[in-house]
Amino acid sequence: MLYNVCDDPDQNNYDLKVRMLMQSLSYTASVSDQRSAVGMTHMVGNMTIYGYVDCTRDVNGQDSTTCLLSATNSMPCSCLGKWVGWIATPTCNIQ
Repeated sequence: MLYNVCDDPDQNNYDLKVRMLMQSLSYTASVSDQRSAVGMTHMVGNMTIYGYVDCTRDVNGQDSTTCLLSATNSMPCSCLGKWVGWIATPTCNIQ
């Protein structure tokens, strides 16, 4: 797990947007042949939040979703409230 030590500018809205983006990308990646997805969401003003998720292709769609959502759910303990975060497991990662 890696994260930037800088705090985000609007923790209440930022954390919610990040979580929603990562959950959406997790479901998108699970139905993709590439087992990956990239996306973005906008905040008030000119701020754009980008996200990327991927899994190894040897896992099926359901296992991919489970792995990615598990990584997403671990974010409150580690990365939420920070500008940048990366959580990696042996089969999937979220950024």
